Amino acid sequence: MVKPRSIWTKNGSVRQKMRARLRAEGRACHLCGAPIDYDLPAGHPYSFELDHIIPIARGGEPYDYANAAPAHRICNRRKGARMPGDKAQLVIKRTELF
Repeated sequence: MVKPRSIWTKNGSVRQKMRARLRAEGRACHLCGAPIDYDLPAGHPYSFELDHIIPIARGGEPYDYANAAPAHRICNRRKGARMPGDKAQLVIKRTELF
């Protein structure tokens, strides 16, 4: 019997490669459409995060590049586990933080 694959690898190499590929492409945030400053430190609200279009919590594939897109940290947090086509549509607008 084949053991089911864990969504978390021991060293995270697959996730790191996906993040590096998205970072190299330099695309804008797929949620708000604004450019992403890829040099900002992790944890900054407008820093780069890998977003799963179909969230893992809702059955999305964690290692499928077609399910990954770049997003700002704040946009990704506002999206949460929502999916395209949910009843309550999410509108994300870029706002000033301070």
